[in-house]
Amino acid sequence: MSAPCKHWLCVRGKCCKCGLYLKRVTVPTRVRDTNFPECRHWVAQRGFCCRCGEQVEEEDGKPFEYISESAQLSHKYVTAMKKQKSGIGFGQRKLHLVLGLHHTLLDSCHIARLADGDKHLVEQVGVRDDLGRFIKGYACSDVLVKLRPFVHQFLREADELFVMHVYTNLSRSTSRSLVKMLDPLRIFFGHRVIVEEDTPDDHKTLGLVLAQERGVVIVDWVRPAWDPKDRRNLVQIKPYRYFKPNPLGTPKILLNLLKNKLFKVESDPEKKMPDDQSDQDTALMDLLKSLKDLHRRFFNGPSYDVRILSAVDESSYVENNNLIPFDFLSKGLKLSPQYVGFMKRHVMIKTLQEKKKLHLLLGLRGTLYDYSRISQLSDSEKHLIGQVDSRDDLWRITAQSHEGLIKLRPFVAEFLREANKLFTLHAYSLARPEHSDYMLKLLDPDQTYFGRRVICSRDTWMKTLDLVLVDERVLVVMDDQCSTWWTDHTNHLLQITSYRYFQRPTTTQHNGLIANLFNFLKANLLGYRCHHLAPKSSSEENIDETEEDGGLANALKFLRNLHQRFFDGEYQDVRMLLHT
Repeated sequence: MSAPCKHWLCVRGKCCKCGLYLKRVTVPTRVRDTNFPECRHWVAQRGFCCRCGEQVEEEDGKPFEYISESAQLSHKYVTAMKKQKSGIGFGQRKLHLVLGLHHTLLDSCHIARLADGDKHLVEQVGVRDDLGRFIKGYACSDVLVKLRPFVHQFLREADELFVMHVYTNLSRSTSRSLVKMLDPLRIFFGHRVIVEEDTPDDHKTLGLVLAQERGVVIVDWVRPAWDPKDRRNLVQIKPYRYFKPNPLGTPKILLNLLKNKLFKVESDPEKKMPDDQSDQDTALMDLLKSLKDLHRRFFNGPSYDVRILSAVDESSYVENNNLIPFDFLSKGLKLSPQYVGFMKRHVMIKTLQEKKKLHLLLGLRGTLYDYSRISQLSDSEKHLIGQVDSRDDLWRITAQSHEGLIKLRPFVAEFLREANKLFTLHAYSLARPEHSDYMLKLLDPDQTYFGRRVICSRDTWMKTLDLVLVDERVLVVMDDQCSTWWTDHTNHLLQITSYRYFQRPTTTQHNGLIANLFNFLKANLLGYRCHHLAPKSSSEENIDETEEDGGLANALKFLRNLHQRFFDGEYQDVRMLLHT
């Protein structure tokens, strides 16, 4: 009988070994700190700044629910992100493409409303790859979906030229079901799906698209649905209507009844949409040719605005973008977003040509080691302080205001040595710079593995791939946390089980007045301590992961297999390999 799976690795909640869907709990490795005198409250969630924890007024920002639930971005941050995202895209020779959904990429109809001539299609779901169905909850009815001809080929080829978004007036739940049929692995759209609940008024707007309007193309079938100032970006497409709705209850059925009964005139036979073999809608292929031509003219011609495609001064194109700090590479270094995008594309081309190494971005705490302040150690853990000199995997660190213990994850040295043969390694941590620097001296004293490719809290307060000079198609991210990442970049994440060797305190200064008062009473009147109520840690149980079958050992096996499959030509995109 085989041993039960320990679920060391998962992608989007699905175990990479047994395929079981897990509800993996992610506990942020950073604690909100109010000691940010210069915090600009760029991103807030549920009314509180994600960086400093202070309350933020609604009028100070704009809601971006499709990025994260209850998320609000400040107006200045939206402007800065539009410039940054567009600049990086220009460097990668990519524009942004906003696509409508219903009647643009697909058509749908409630099964109960299908005309008699279309009801045979229900039986073909599962046989034809362009038909699908889902249950629309509030309507208590199944919906039949027909994908537009050539839609998969269109998305594959457009993905090479554009960063794609979906913008629809449908509800969030319905949109998710429809987009999942088009992009089940979230390769093309990621989390960039804007729905009815996100739209502030009756018109769709590019204000919710994190890209500059001069580099955004809209494809939709209905022009009045868009804000008038954004209609210059619109390429109108012929609506795709595959299903013929049942005319029951409309004036047409009454007219047919009168003609038949009073004048003995036979009704016209119902026009039936041809089967898919003869469904010759070529609108998407014609559109793709036009988009390729527009892309070529944008990057090869004198124009830097899709709305006018007329001559502009190239110097203004560069000066309108903010520079991005890259202090971790060299102190004071700032790169234009275009150059960042160019380097991402250059690194990808070089990777594909050399066929030797992919790129691997590693989290630090919880992924490669665990850390605890000495003052937070439980009584049964304090004996570890005396073992620091006799163990290679245990280290003592002295910070500015406290001392702590570091426990390296089993197999970490072997993992870095072997992974370095297949990947160019990068590190990403939200810990303070001095802590990250100390850890890298332990893990990589000669800078053999990471070099200067180490990003920490001085560079960013939220993990984002915009600071990694590697195209996402050749980059794997391995981290134990999902909540610390920019939502649209979690599609690359290979989530490893968090390494927790030390006891975690169950209270913090942010638990609230009632919770802290309750814990104070337990500690002082009843004699309880926080760690008495929590499950015992690995150190208290005197157990640890094994080097042969622990988290890093299993991760190395998975990464070796991924590396081989990539260069064997199975896919030229690691995101596809992560999800298959």
